[in-house]
Amino acid sequence: MVAIGADTLVLSTAAGITSVNFAVAAGLDQTVGDTVSVSNFENLDASALASALTVTGSAAANTITTGGGNDAIDGGGGADIIAAGAGNDTVFYYGTETSIDGGTGTNTLTLRTAATVNLATRTRLPGIQRLSRTSRTSMRRRWRSASR
Repeated sequence: MVAIGADTLVLSTAAGITSVNFAVAAGLDQTVGDTVSVSNFENLDASALASALTVTGSAAANTITTGGGNDAIDGGGGADIIAAGAGNDTVFYYGTETSIDGGTGTNTLTLRTAATVNLATRTRLPGIQRLSRTSRTSMRRRWRSASR
């Protein structure tokens, strides 16, 4: 038996896919750049890819794992688990995520909500080196050297 809301799209090769969008209406194609209609998935495992992906989650909980490209990951505001993998990635933060791991590379966390983020400890945000914000959010950041 498969649990509702637990379908995972596994990409072992990009095959031209540049974008995955879980926020589209049920039954619509969730991928861009390929010729196959892919629909009704909630989670993504693209850990095998070396190319860049743009991933958009839904308001529901998504598990999103990307690979070695310079990815842009927007979980969509659910209780998401995000693992960005290698590459210089950008991850959007809503404050509802269960976990965010930026992976290796120089990764940016873009705030979609007001938040205080302490990058010196990074226990909740491993692999994140930079902060950014959208024009509608305020940002306070604490940046302390780990050597202090």
